[in-house]
Amino acid sequence: MGWSCPVTRDFLAIAIALGCATGAVAQDIPPDARHCNLRSPPETAAKGVRPPHRLPMRLFPVTPGETYTGCQWIWVAYTRPDVWDYSSVTYYENGNPTIQRIHYPPLPVQVSVQKCLFGADGSARKVTEGSDWRLECRSARHLKELLRVVPKENAAWDFF
Repeated sequence: MGWSCPVTRDFLAIAIALGCATGAVAQDIPPDARHCNLRSPPETAAKGVRPPHRLPMRLFPVTPGETYTGCQWIWVAYTRPDVWDYSSVTYYENGNPTIQRIHYPPLPVQVSVQKCLFGADGSARKVTEGSDWRLECRSARHLKELLRVVPKENAAWDFF
C-alpha cells in the first residue's frame, strides 16, 4: 500500500501537466478553418499601402461580415514589394476574435511572433515569442470592425 501513494501522486502530476498542455494547444488558430492556412495574399486580396512610407499592403477576406467564422489576414511588405514579411491573422468565431497572431519582420535578425488571446468578455492576453515589441493587443471591438471595413483600393490604409 505504501508504494501506491508515490505512483498515484506521479500519475496525478502527469495528468495535470497533460491537461495544462492541452489547454495551451487549444488556444491556437485551427489550421483547417476557413482561410487560416494561407501563406501569402491571394490575387483577390484588397490592395493598399501602409502610411507613412507607402509600403504595399493586402487584406483578405474583405468585408466577410459580422458573423464570420474563419481567419482574416493583413500582409505588409517591408523589405521588398514581393516579400510579405509582416502578417497579422485573426481567427474569428461567429464574428468574435479568439486569437490574433502577428509575425513581425526580423529586426535585425530575429522574427517575433505576438499572440493575443481573447476571452469571452473580449479581454486580451498577450504572449510573445522573440523580441517583445511592447505593442499592446488591439481591442476585440477594433478587430470586429475589420470584418466590416471596406478599404479603398490602392489608397493609404490607416485602419490597422
